[in-house]
Order: sequence, then structure tokens, then C-alpha cells
Amino acid sequence: MWGRLYKNGPRAAASTQPSGPFSRRSHACARRLRRQPLGNHQAQLLFHHGHAGSVSRLRRGNHYGVGSSEDGNCSEDILCILEKAPFKKSWAYLQASKHINKTKLSWNKDGIVHGVRYQDGNLVIQFPGWYFIICQLQFLVKCPEHPVDLKLELLINKDVKKQTLVTVCESGAQSKNIYQNLSQFLLEHLQVNTTISVKVDKFQYVDTNTFPLENVLSIFLYSSSD
Repeated sequence: MWGRLYKNGPRAAASTQPSGPFSRRSHACARRLRRQPLGNHQAQLLFHHGHAGSVSRLRRGNHYGVGSSEDGNCSEDILCILEKAPFKKSWAYLQASKHINKTKLSWNKDGIVHGVRYQDGNLVIQFPGWYFIICQLQFLVKCPEHPVDLKLELLINKDVKKQTLVTVCESGAQSKNIYQNLSQFLLEHLQVNTTISVKVDKFQYVDTNTFPLENVLSIFLYSSSD
């Protein structure tokens, strides 16, 4: 799904999106995750390997869109990795609300929240330390007669820390459907009561029907300050 477009693709994007199927490297990544805390490079591996190819797992996954394989190997499932990895103190895995009606996204309250609090679209930090933050959204645009800019923003408190922008429908081919994935990740040192939220420009194009389990916000604490 990464970077998957139909003929009328995006002009530019602010972040590099991984592509291609899972490889054997993801298995090694999962084994390392279970044995030791994550460093910055390992955290990025979790993001790239944990999300690539996730659409193909929808039909065999559990309620959250991901699930471990029959032999218990978690290498392809970000939720399974989070559950088995050492960073048990503070982490969350949330899916976007089905009904999106404003720029700031809200998330399903039945998601997994451990050692962190969810309130009014915000994840509220309870333990200080370095956090890895991941957000992935799927968009479906029925092209109008003009280009459409899609933007994803990660906010810490009220400040935009990371953003991704892509332009679709540039050819002006009206009624052409464009499927677009936007993702962003952030490594940040956070204090108690810091809030994490997501804003989207053109929120009406967030696709909660075709791939309802693929719009996710996930965080984990991998280096504690206390």
C-alpha cells in the first residue's frame, strides 16, 4: 500500500515512504526487539517493517487489523511487536474514529492504551522519557477539476513537530479515484502531561470505509527518564 497510487500520482511529498513487500530482515528486527530496548535506528526499523504491507494482513488479523502468525512470530505485526517487546511501561495503539468531521482527528476509545491517557483526541503522557510516535492514514480522493493537497501533521501540545504534504489529482481528470497513504513518525523527549494529537488538511478524504483498520496512531516509551 505504501506509495501506491493509480496513474495520477502525487507531485511531491515531505517524507519518504517505504515500499515493497516484507523481507527476511523484518524477522531479525522482531527478534532484536524482543531481546533489548530500542535505539533510534531500531525504532525506525519498527516503523518501516511494522507498517509496510499491512493492508494485506487485514483479512487475517484480529480486531485491530493485525495479528500474530500461527507459530507466534510477530515480525509482520506492529501491535504484536508492541505487546511482546520490553517497553511495557507506556504505549498506545489507536484507530481513527469512523466519523471524522473536523481537522483534529479523534480516535476510537476501545483502542489499547497502557500507561498513557486518552482525552478529547489527545494522548496525554504519564511517564517522562523518549517516545516514538507513529501515525498512518489512508485517503480516498474522487478527483475534482483541480489539484488537491493532503496534509498530515503530528502535534506535541499545540506545536506542529512533523508534517507530510502530498498533491494529488493534478491532471484535472474529474471523477478519477486516487488512493493515497500518508504516514509520519517522530522521536521526541516528552514530559508528564504533554499531549500528542494529529491534524489533517482535507479531513473529508480520510478513508474509513475501504481500509478502516489502517488509520492508526501508535506511541511507545522506549527510554524512560525516571
